[in-house]
Amino acid sequence: MTNIYVGNLDYSTPEDQLQTLFAEYGAVKTVTAVTDRDTGQPRGFAFVEMTIIMLRRREMLFVP
Repeated sequence: MTNIYVGNLDYSTPEDQLQTLFAEYGAVKTVTAVTDRDTGQPRGFAFVEMTIIMLRRREMLFVP
């Protein structure tokens, strides 16, 4: 299992868009867009948990 930090996201980025994007590289278990606990507003980053990662593109870097 690998948990990937995804930063510098637009505040309007939906979790399902990240799910679709990362599914190209393997099996996505969960996507969690982090929100402010007081206001509920997005914080501009997320975590993508993947069970299997397939390296297909140069721009994706996986370091075990």
